[in-house]
Amino acid sequence: MPYETAVYLHLVGDQFSIVNDIASYDEEYSSFKSDMAKHLLHVFVAAVQKVLGVPDSNTTKPISYALQSQTEEAINKELERMKTTGNLSDNHWKFVESVLMMAAGNVFTSV
Repeated sequence: MPYETAVYLHLVGDQFSIVNDIASYDEEYSSFKSDMAKHLLHVFVAAVQKVLGVPDSNTTKPISYALQSQTEEAINKELERMKTTGNLSDNHWKFVESVLMMAAGNVFTSV
């Protein structure tokens, strides 16, 4: 895969992680608080809460969704940039599209 897709793949990876972390946070946090889990595995919401000094996850989750939305906007801009440069072959575009469909499916199943 050419360097041309590196930023795109990084952004999709970020989006994938953010979506999964937001979707599983409540269940994981509940298990953590009841001593059923020793660690929080998906820490995005908790990290946002700690960094911003937000009092609870009910306030933090909308901020996390906003960050997810910003990441998705960056993905759109990167897709437009790749389209404008015209440096990708048809096979590379098939790969890019497949990655996008995978990310969309992840959002769909996480909701």
